[in-house]
Amino acid sequence: MIQPAIFKDRWFYPMLFLVWSSILLVRFSDFKYTKRPIPPTTNEQALQQSIHQGTTLIDNIRDLQESYHREERKSEKIHILHNIGITYYHLYKTRRTPHFLDSTFHYFVASLESKPSIPRFYFNMGRLFTEKRDHRTAQTYYQQSIAIDSNYLDALHNLGTLTYFELKKPSEAKIYFSRVIAIASTQPLTSYLLGKICLDEGEVDRAEINFKREIDNYNNHRDRYLKKQIASSHILDLSMRNSHLELARIYAQRGSNLEQMQYHIKMYMGFEPYPEKRTAITKEFEKKWNITLRKVEKKS
Repeated sequence: MIQPAIFKDRWFYPMLFLVWSSILLVRFSDFKYTKRPIPPTTNEQALQQSIHQGTTLIDNIRDLQESYHREERKSEKIHILHNIGITYYHLYKTRRTPHFLDSTFHYFVASLESKPSIPRFYFNMGRLFTEKRDHRTAQTYYQQSIAIDSNYLDALHNLGTLTYFELKKPSEAKIYFSRVIAIASTQPLTSYLLGKICLDEGEVDRAEINFKREIDNYNNHRDRYLKKQIASSHILDLSMRNSHLELARIYAQRGSNLEQMQYHIKMYMGFEPYPEKRTAITKEFEKKWNITLRKVEKKS
């Protein structure tokens, strides 16, 4: 009598399941991201995007590790090591799981020890310590980066922002921002921050030039910034609308060019998302300069 296939192969599927489970366990034993909390999201689509990005990064790490073992050229192996660290860094930024930052540090140190003459190795180590809130160490690595390449734009920009916001040294930050502008005047946020420092130091004309440049960069390059992920929409919008506000204040203080003052305050009001800030600015202009601002609805 011929037995039905389901009885004949009654051990096949349990064995297949056992083997497949063992393969998965071995393959992903080094990655503990599945134990992380669900990332904060506002909707299901954002959740799926977060999970998808994390999975892609894990795949990238595995591919890079395989490339490292295949690669015979020592110089290329060092760069692959560093790129594994960068991928772990982005995985940390996605998941906010501390051990990913530890892995980043491990690969960055390995690549730096192997080839200490590459400026981007120091730059990325600076980013790592910025994430750790160890700003003095981050500053040291950024400075080592520009010691090798004095025109390293990203390192100069990060040095400027770190020195300005975290170390509270605007005069030193001014030097870095000025060097950034000399290399690439379209770098977002830089002109606005340089304008703020100039304004605080009494260089009103230079501040005006920088605020105008920030607005021009926004109008001409915003889409490119977003496409290339050079800066977030939040940062771009913030620096643009605050540049409009500072220009309005400059013209109000001078008591001339009031048409331009009204234009810039209208632009600021139109992009400022918080009603309480718009109210505060209205009161500021009335109190300081006896200027009544026309009511402007926020742009949608």
